[in-house]
Amino acid sequence: AFYNYQEKDQGTTDLTLLGRALAQTVEAIGDAPFNVGILNKPPNDDDGDSREDLSDDSARGVVDVFVFVRSQERSSVLPSLKLGVSEMMGVFHAQSEVELELLAEKDDEAVQQCSNHEHADDHDAYDDTFFAGPMAQALREVSYANEEEMWENICQQL
Repeated sequence: AFYNYQEKDQGTTDLTLLGRALAQTVEAIGDAPFNVGILNKPPNDDDGDSREDLSDDSARGVVDVFVFVRSQERSSVLPSLKLGVSEMMGVFHAQSEVELELLAEKDDEAVQQCSNHEHADDHDAYDDTFFAGPMAQALREVSYANEEEMWENICQQL
């Protein structure tokens, strides 16, 4: 789930609503493991994205909230690493040289298949053969199996 709330001068009201939405989301998740990432961003971030929806002078920034629902906390691919929010967002932390080497492994055959693949459009560029390394495998393994049902539960709570 991803929530994007504008933070204005009446920010406490907006953030209270955000807190309620997050609480209802966590309630809908139930006993499944999950991670929450909260990012505060200025109205105009450095990536060139002009936030037209924030043209109001009272806008101070944006709060993005990411909720990752998982099937389990650890992956058999990286059993020594408990996956946290940074790993769920794609930033893996190696705790030893052995973990670093494991994380850095590439599935050369999958990368080769991807580089030889003709893409009909940009969406095809991200097919499963490209995401075959240990980090992607770990994320696939811990991803919640019935994501559509979970999303329905979250939407019903909200």
